[in-house]
Amino acid sequence: MSNKNTVVRAIRIDSTLDKTITEIAEKKGLSFNLLVNQVLSKYSEYDRVSDKLRFVDIPPSTLRNLLNLISKEESEKIGELSGFSGKNAKQLITLLTGGTDLECFISALKILEKYSGAFTSEISKNEELGEFKIIMSHNLGVKWSHFLKGMISSTLREVYGIEASFEVTETFVNASFSLPKKNERGYESILVASSSR
Repeated sequence: MSNKNTVVRAIRIDSTLDKTITEIAEKKGLSFNLLVNQVLSKYSEYDRVSDKLRFVDIPPSTLRNLLNLISKEESEKIGELSGFSGKNAKQLITLLTGGTDLECFISALKILEKYSGAFTSEISKNEELGEFKIIMSHNLGVKWSHFLKGMISSTLREVYGIEASFEVTETFVNASFSLPKKNERGYESILVASSSR
């Protein structure tokens, strides 16, 4: 790890905790310092928000079993009503990133991808044309794809005034959308805040 933009801080930790962290770092092939930085980064970027909002961790097998009890349409509707969808998403995006514009939404998606384990994503954009594509992949089945579709579509529609087109499969959700045209110069920048919407 580079010393650039770092600080040295001495802290006291419980000896049992020190032993546990040392053992885990060795198993992962990491230095003690790097593992501690990863833990602190996760707390700073995600855990402080998930704790505040009382997120509940569900094992993938349990989630898949729950989704098997409902229809695809119901899965999508639950996605539309989840904590990271529609108007609810605005507060979560702000807590995770400090803003609410479309760039913050994409940053929040990447944070959720990094720490929730619910999906992986590839996001491509052509700002000149105002065209965006979000590809989310997972291994939780087609009903989880519909949940993710509901989550993303309601957020884009209710927070940003964007209607996206979707392709849904057993393991993928592809969302494509264009930014609304603002003036003769082209499309609204991805960095324009959506707070007025």
